[in-house]
Amino acid sequence: MNDIDKQTQLTELKATIEVARAAYLAIVDTGNRHEVQAASDAVKAAQRAFSDAICEGCGPCSDCASVDLIGLLQPAPPPAMPYFEIGCRACTDARPRHERPRGATPALCVAAWDADNK
Repeated sequence: MNDIDKQTQLTELKATIEVARAAYLAIVDTGNRHEVQAASDAVKAAQRAFSDAICEGCGPCSDCASVDLIGLLQPAPPPAMPYFEIGCRACTDARPRHERPRGATPALCVAAWDADNK
């Protein structure tokens, strides 16, 4: 997948997160427990899909061999640009945050992850 297609995919997934979050916020104070839980699960599923899209193509963690990775789009104060970051869900405490692979695009971030996890 090229960078433009990936960016389109991520934009669509971010919109899905916002729709799910709005639905959750609309019922969190008035809905019953099952409706609120379902809305919360929808937000979590959308966030997981966004994370998985960022990590697409990553190899396993070199510390624990897990393939359960987390991809994040980190904000940055202007004039810096937001950046992508990848970490391992299983051993997040093993690697300080400043040492996690980062990149301006998901592809660069995946390449940094794979180079760091040979």
